[in-house]
Amino acid sequence: MEERASKPNGIAVLMEFHNTVREKLKELRAIEQILVERDLSLQHDAVAKASEIAEYLQYRTPEHEKDETQTLFPKVLEKLAQLGEDETMVAQSVTLACDEHTGFRELWSQLQHWLWMITTPDALVSLEDFHFAIGAVERHMLLHFQREEQLIFRTAAKVLSHDELSEVAQAIYDRRAADIG
Repeated sequence: MEERASKPNGIAVLMEFHNTVREKLKELRAIEQILVERDLSLQHDAVAKASEIAEYLQYRTPEHEKDETQTLFPKVLEKLAQLGEDETMVAQSVTLACDEHTGFRELWSQLQHWLWMITTPDALVSLEDFHFAIGAVERHMLLHFQREEQLIFRTAAKVLSHDELSEVAQAIYDRRAADIG
């Protein structure tokens, strides 16, 4: 039983990113508030945190997309086909998730612009545009995560065995190591 608990779970690996992004979106809202209040004593730290968030999202989001589209999604669709289950809803959700990944990249470029602007000394930053850029990314990501978690991840948890979910996690780790190496 202990061995089973110690094996990594592919859904948990993917959920870690979702939860981290949720926290980073909250941090962006806090940064926005600091900028609006023009609290100079907090602005330096806020700008440094904005830079950290921008870097995290820039590098980890494409990695996460690959984690989903190259490991979990194909495994779930393959398993549903093996079981003779109707995979239509899940296949549609996978297609939508992939389209949303592309949509995020477009929204991200707008938010990234404002994140880099606030980290540039003496740059003129429209806080209203920054606010709308955060909101667009926030709405997109939270809805995207909800869709993935409610259908794709739940289906994966239902149809994939513990060992198969561990294989998904290991495939994610292996792919990431290959990308770095």
